[in-house]
Amino acid sequence: MKFKLLELHAVSHAEWDAWLAGTPYFELIRARFFAGESLEALTEGLLSELIAVGAAQSDALGVRNA
Repeated sequence: MKFKLLELHAVSHAEWDAWLAGTPYFELIRARFFAGESLEALTEGLLSELIAVGAAQSDALGVRNA
């Protein structure tokens, strides 16, 4: 996720969600290690961690690299 933010710099929430849903690797990770959690919950948690350590920002406009 951080590398995608480095590439895009900023992205709308709709585009971000579409990228996450369209990236098969996230579903593989979820199915193997977090089977009891939805893909949305897993990726929201990962983004929250990036925000908490200052590596990303999110607001009404979208998600940004920090």
